[in-house]
Amino acid sequence: MFFSQIEKAKEELLVSDVFHSIIASLREGLTLLEEPNLHEIICLGLGKVAWFVRCKYQLAFLLCLRDIYEIEVKVFDPVFIEDDHFILNHFNITVLTENLEGKYKTDKNSTIFFLPHCSQQLSNNIIWANWGVNLRHCILICNSFSSMIENTPKSFWAEYEHIINIYSHVVELAIANTFKYYDIFNDTSIHVFPPSKLKLLPTYSEKMSTIRQIISELRKVVPKENMKNNLALRYIVNQYKKYQTTDQQLCKAKEEMDFMAKTYLCYLQSSRLCQEIHDEFHSKGERTVEETAKMVGFKLPHDPK
Repeated sequence: MFFSQIEKAKEELLVSDVFHSIIASLREGLTLLEEPNLHEIICLGLGKVAWFVRCKYQLAFLLCLRDIYEIEVKVFDPVFIEDDHFILNHFNITVLTENLEGKYKTDKNSTIFFLPHCSQQLSNNIIWANWGVNLRHCILICNSFSSMIENTPKSFWAEYEHIINIYSHVVELAIANTFKYYDIFNDTSIHVFPPSKLKLLPTYSEKMSTIRQIISELRKVVPKENMKNNLALRYIVNQYKKYQTTDQQLCKAKEEMDFMAKTYLCYLQSSRLCQEIHDEFHSKGERTVEETAKMVGFKLPHDPK
């Protein structure tokens, strides 16, 4: 029953005005990006496909895009249940297992990110992860940035810092939503980042590179922990925000705060490498004479010549 419902939804979408509008906007976006090819689609927040009509149509939409562009579709949603996995496997959809909270970095291949009515924090994180010229490879189909900025009080803009900072460098392509289930594509737009606009984009400083490396090291220490709740990371981020105007407010010397961050990064990296060496060589037991000889390239008297 699941499969027939999704196939029917797919047939309805293919002949709908809203789908034709989306394809037309995507073509326009790819032209602006000077990128004729797409690599993959990553969908976050698809929802429970087995339960809700809206989610079935969203999956059907992904299948339509896959058929047209002949690309792989990957999905992630922490709410997936066994029936959802069964349906997605049937349609050869790759289910991602790690929750990166939107921090997906493209690898110089154009990727569509489909975020059906997800929190703008996910869009914000995608932009953060690809900040700079790499954004030219990102196409976001998500809630309209324009609507968000118009309807969100400025006091809350700090939560979407990267969307605010990128807004003047993005081209937002509207979708003519006339679909019978209006809520599926309500307030949805296509967002692209043309190279001509990204040339004017301010780059992150070396300090931002340092904090990214710190976050990466902390993930390796506690891979299963939600980094949002990690006390060490929260403290570090708060310090960066506190001293973002100048890193010399507590200075004994120039660039003191930056030096402290790099020192902590060095400590994390060194601790990890030390643990790797310990795990590799410690408690392996006493080696035999034969094993020791082989390690240094010697032969024992009874070994064949």
